[in-house]
Amino acid sequence: MERMTPSRLRYLFDVEHPLFQFEQYAAFIEHSLRREASKYEKMAAESNETDPEGFRGWHIDECSLYRSDFPNILRSSLLTSLYSFIESKLVALCYPSESGRMFSKRNSSRQSLINKAKDYLITELHVEFPIHLPAWKFIQNTNRIRNCLVHSGGDVSAFRSERKLRSIIANMEHVTIDWRDKIILDEMFCLVFINHASILLSALYNVQVEGR
Repeated sequence: MERMTPSRLRYLFDVEHPLFQFEQYAAFIEHSLRREASKYEKMAAESNETDPEGFRGWHIDECSLYRSDFPNILRSSLLTSLYSFIESKLVALCYPSESGRMFSKRNSSRQSLINKAKDYLITELHVEFPIHLPAWKFIQNTNRIRNCLVHSGGDVSAFRSERKLRSIIANMEHVTIDWRDKIILDEMFCLVFINHASILLSALYNVQVEGR
C-alpha cells in the first residue's frame, strides 16, 4: 500500500480530486450532447418515409445546436475553467522565498501568469520545474488558444498573435480552425488537457500518479 505522505495528501485534495471532477463533468457534457442529438436523429429516421426534407427544414437549427454550436460553447467554457485551475495551482506553489521576496502577479513582465509563476519557482524557490515535459509545452500552447477564446471569441483572424496561433493549432491534435476562422475543440481536447495537467502538477508536487 502506498504511503500517504503530506505531499501526496496535498496532491489528492488540491489536484487529483478537482481534476477527477473536471473529468466527470467533461464526460457528462459529451453524454448530454450525444443524447440530445440522437433525439433529432431518431425523429429524422422515423420521418424518412413521410417528409424527410420537411423535417430537416423545420429542425435544422436544433440539429446544428447539438452537433456544433453547443459542443463548442461547452468545451470552450470547460477549457477556460481548466486553464484557470492549473494557473491557480502554479501560483499557489509560489510561497515567499527565504530572502523574503514574494510572488507578484502584477510585475512588469508581459509574460503569461503561468510563465511568471514558473520563473519564480525556478529562480526564487529553486524548484526543478519540468520545462522539458510535453505536458508543459501543451499547456503553454493552450494558453494562446484560451486567450483567443476569451478575448477574441475564438476568432483566430481577430487575435493579435494570429500567425503564431495558427501554427500552434496546425501542430496540435483535437483542435481545428473552421471556415469562419473559429477555433473548434473536439470531444477529446479537454480530457487531454486534464491528463497533461495531472502530469505537470504531480511532478511539481513531487508525487507519482498513474496516467489517466
